[in-house]
Amino acid sequence: MNTIKNFPLTNFDTNIMENIISQKYKDLKKINFLGKIDDVDPNLNTLTFASNSDYFNTAKRKGFSFILYNENIDDDSVIYSKNPRSDFLKIINWINKNGKYELLNPSISSKISVGQNVKIGNNVVIEDGVKIGNNVVIEDNCFISKDVIIDDFAKIGGYGFEIENSETLQLSGIHGGVFIGANSFIKNFTNIDRSVWGLNTIINSNVAIDSHVLIGHDVFVGDNSQIRGGSVVAGFSKIGNNSVVGIGTNFLQRSSIGNDSLTSANSIITKNFDNNSKIIAQPSKVFKNN
Repeated sequence: MNTIKNFPLTNFDTNIMENIISQKYKDLKKINFLGKIDDVDPNLNTLTFASNSDYFNTAKRKGFSFILYNENIDDDSVIYSKNPRSDFLKIINWINKNGKYELLNPSISSKISVGQNVKIGNNVVIEDGVKIGNNVVIEDNCFISKDVIIDDFAKIGGYGFEIENSETLQLSGIHGGVFIGANSFIKNFTNIDRSVWGLNTIINSNVAIDSHVLIGHDVFVGDNSQIRGGSVVAGFSKIGNNSVVGIGTNFLQRSSIGNDSLTSANSIITKNFDNNSKIIAQPSKVFKNN
């Protein structure tokens, strides 16, 4: 099946945005989804935000229908905002508070195995053949595809967060979820955070995630990839298909590696790397010999 990208909005009258972010609108804008500028192929009628011309041009090129932007220009997609990021978070929080997301159709298969002391939240789908170990937590809004294995003490769907420091602290909503594709394997003491914008953190099919790994909010992991033990993948980062992340690798926020890539142990990923990249950490050397 296709991965679930966005939770749709339902009964969201966009005229209410005037009360949320104190802006005037000439016309009613039909917003069905919220999205992030990293989205490759946004759904129709998706709202995002841009705080500079580079981000705005990227959002236009990718086809976002509506863009909160801090320049009042003559463009049908533009909704003017003095602080697009802060106002975007205000909209998210209002939508969460007022229950404007359309939920999954929750379903837990009878053909799964579940260990002891397991917590499963609301709005969860778990398909046939899933094996869940002991002391596992699966929070709200998670979709676990068939034949996934989740080891002991793993947590799926923990609270990621996105903060905007302005006159008042804006903490993003936490409606988003986690999608895990078929035949993936998540070892013990690993944590995968849910998205923060009504989207999904996405772990695609045939992915192996080792022990003591932290996957942040809104991360994307491609098919057939491996993430070795002790790695940290910060929010909005991406790992391409058929890639291997070495032990103890750290991804800083919004960094990525392309398809068929490899990182060595203890690498620090600070930018975007193309397909077929080989990232090697600085080898150890003698600082002082006594």
